[in-house]
Amino acid sequence: MLFPPCDEVKPERDASDHATELFLTDRLRLEVKVSGGTEIGSWVGASQFDARSIFDLVGRGPFGTGALGTFLSDIFDNEAARFAYNGEVLADAGKLLQYSYQVPREASHYQVKAGLDWQVVAFAGEAGIDPNTLDLRQLTVRGHDLPRATEACEVNTRVDYARTRIGATDFLLPLRSQLHIVTISTQEDDITTEYSGCREYQSESKIRFGDAAEASEERAALPTPPVKVPAGLALDLALAQPIDTDTAATGDPIEMQVRSAVRAKGRAPC
Repeated sequence: MLFPPCDEVKPERDASDHATELFLTDRLRLEVKVSGGTEIGSWVGASQFDARSIFDLVGRGPFGTGALGTFLSDIFDNEAARFAYNGEVLADAGKLLQYSYQVPREASHYQVKAGLDWQVVAFAGEAGIDPNTLDLRQLTVRGHDLPRATEACEVNTRVDYARTRIGATDFLLPLRSQLHIVTISTQEDDITTEYSGCREYQSESKIRFGDAAEASEERAALPTPPVKVPAGLALDLALAQPIDTDTAATGDPIEMQVRSAVRAKGRAPC
């Protein structure tokens, strides 16, 4: 199927009689962190973060990352980025000092999916700064010169930031991000990400010498490891609680109850 070029798609989309119809919605719930300048994730309740890309974890469909920090480093820690002061603007967060910026392709790390490959593109946007605290409150990011293979005419992101208390310290973190995509077929995708439950990861090590009894007590206090179910074992299960389709999301842990005794070959029923 042949689609019109993007310079013809935009006037059609902006026309006063242009209307869209909701086709499909989906909801995901993930744990996400930044590691090595990349956002990685896992399903809620997983014992560790997944080694795969977050896009492999999510699977097919529109999705975007960057709000947790990679946008900021690519803009404010980039010698090739160019800024201009636009003056004061009135936004949802109140009066902000607005700066526009541009990042050229050769200095960009912004990537968009083009077929099976990822391609780097230039991007630009605006940053809204709180005049009292000098905190970043809003950030917009617009991809430029999108390759035809991306099948996208517009890829725009808006991120709202606020101070969040973690432990005894306030951190500047995203509250929500909104990604809007317009494709060459005039299809529009809206991806809204809400950030909650932010926390700090810590580790602690202890070394003990000559106190075997105390060490034995500590081992006894460790949680019991989960039971390993043999592959191919049939289980008769029922939901412990009903699933509310209005709020449930892919990635939510669910609780099941075993309805009858389970017997593995050569073992007693459990």
